[in-house]
Amino acid sequence: MYYYRISKYNPKLRNNSGEYRLEDWTSYSDIGKVFLGIELKFYTYEQVENSYIDFILSVMKETNTKFLEIEELEKYDDTADIFKFNAKYDQLYRELDTNRLIGVNELPTLLRLQLRDYIWTKLISEALTIHFGYDYYMYIICKKKLNEFCNESLEETIYIEKNYKSPYLN
Repeated sequence: MYYYRISKYNPKLRNNSGEYRLEDWTSYSDIGKVFLGIELKFYTYEQVENSYIDFILSVMKETNTKFLEIEELEKYDDTADIFKFNAKYDQLYRELDTNRLIGVNELPTLLRLQLRDYIWTKLISEALTIHFGYDYYMYIICKKKLNEFCNESLEETIYIEKNYKSPYLN
């Protein structure tokens, strides 16, 4: 198995303990707050979110994964205010259940729900496991070594750290 940690944090900006040294946003709820003297705008947030989604779709393609199964689903009802604004999120949120298969067409919406802290789940297939931790960290376990297939446009938005096991594994 191959283990990866994916994040928006440049590994070169970590201290000797591996902690990211800069004060940066860590959640969708940080939109409108100021980090390093710059207000986090929705557009900036969405660029990073799209990079995570594009990366996962690339990994699925690389591993010939058509569906991911939902495991350990947690829904956070106290965050359901988003559904007033987007019926697509509301519909998928209501339909989500453990053991449900999610295909590539529904996956971007599910990942937005996950990255925006409306749900938490592990996404699993025979070749691939994906889950998220705190502070916008994503962990991937893969049977196949991922080649340098990541779109070059993602290189400044997300970083891939190899041989990094998730602290959330059972």
